[in-house]
Amino acid sequence: MTLAGAVHAAKATARPLVNISTVGVGTPLVSAAEDAASLSLSLVAVFLPVLVVVVVALLAWAGLAVRRAAARRGGRDRRPPPPGGPPPAWSGRWTRSS
Repeated sequence: MTLAGAVHAAKATARPLVNISTVGVGTPLVSAAEDAASLSLSLVAVFLPVLVVVVVALLAWAGLAVRRAAARRGGRDRRPPPPGGPPPAWSGRWTRSS
């Protein structure tokens, strides 16, 4: 309600100023601008929820695709072995410390 009151107050203040300063010539331009703003905001109000649903669906699909790819990989690490091959089995670098 406050926003509607603020918009109405702004229009009620601007309309007489436009009429006086342009001797009525600017009134159709201001009216057309108000109509264009009203139409664009109405379209945003209608289509934004649809766009949000589409984006959420695409994110869910992408998440499932990444999860499926990770499951197909079996959690294996795809990095190449270090240069010179893996270290010998007796090396402490590759053993788990308890």
